[in-house]
Amino acid sequence: MVVLDCCHAGRAGNAVAAVTAEAARSAGSYLLAAVGGSERAWAPPGEPRTWFTGGLVALLRDGDPTGPPWITLHHAWRHLDRAAQLCSPPLPRPRRFAAGNADGLVLAPNPGYERGQAEAEPPADVPCPYRGLEPFTPDDAADFLGRADTTGELTDRVAAGSGPVVVIGASGSGKTSLLNAGLDPALRERGVGVVRMTPGARPTETWADLERPDDAVLVVDQFEELFTACDDDAERRPFVDLVSESTAPVVLAVRADFYPHCLAYPALRQALTTGQFPLGPLGLDELRQVIEEPAARVGLGLEAGRSRPPPRRSTPPSATTRTPRGRCSCAWCASASTPTTHGARSPGTRSPPDANPPKSRPCAGCGTRSRDRTRAS
Repeated sequence: MVVLDCCHAGRAGNAVAAVTAEAARSAGSYLLAAVGGSERAWAPPGEPRTWFTGGLVALLRDGDPTGPPWITLHHAWRHLDRAAQLCSPPLPRPRRFAAGNADGLVLAPNPGYERGQAEAEPPADVPCPYRGLEPFTPDDAADFLGRADTTGELTDRVAAGSGPVVVIGASGSGKTSLLNAGLDPALRERGVGVVRMTPGARPTETWADLERPDDAVLVVDQFEELFTACDDDAERRPFVDLVSESTAPVVLAVRADFYPHCLAYPALRQALTTGQFPLGPLGLDELRQVIEEPAARVGLGLEAGRSRPPPRRSTPPSATTRTPRGRCSCAWCASASTPTTHGARSPGTRSPPDANPPKSRPCAGCGTRSRDRTRAS
């Protein structure tokens, strides 16, 4: 049994819950509703259908170039759910209920599948613009994107020369790439040399074998090797002393999960107190640059919205929020405004008491009554 509830409030869920007894569950049942039980389906002004019905019709008619060969109930729900979140402001999300294997029931062939496959094939002579899991090297400085501000801050800290700088971040956060393709070229542009090392099993020997000019910056990457590769504390402590007492600038890069190990050594504890440089994840704008710019450099483009994160729902305005002059405050008119601002609430969000006009009262902004603004498919 499949129920499509395209109109008002997803109240078919009550009926499905009553019908789907044990026998029905074994056979499989599925509910796909435009909205939740306490919400209304919304239609864009001037459109003959709600966004849910229109989106479902468009999916079955035009297909999804990024989808599988066959449109299943689950794919239809996922496609509509993502479309609702990408709207600005976000629309009420569709609801689903599945029992048994109903999720995999095929609705129709995907008309856009072959088109998507053809579009997905890049020209044979275009190189892959992404490095994958390999860290950047100093030679990759021109392709090291998304960390310009972080590189500048770290370079200034190191150039200040006020003791060891400890770059600390989660595994895979990009510490090695930041040191190689960010800090190293930035220091060399200032005329400062860089010498790199990893501790290994014999860190003091590695230190002694380094050929380092007096004014060069020593970068110790993967400092956690002091605890993973070196199992002799009599070897560790002299190396910690060398690092902490060095007259030349020193930069350490250590995984965040080895923070407690460092705290066991007073010199490292002091370095973490005065020279800690936390490396967090990329921000949204930085992520977008990391995704879009490498593709653009080799002449490739991204499907619209692929590098855009789903927007968050805006919070309802307070009861004392005033609507700017010339802007309609009813929820229907607010659904067409982008972005949502004072007095305009997102469809499907609750408003404070008395924030909406009664059903029989015309909207002060558009003159229509609320019952005329609620549209079914």
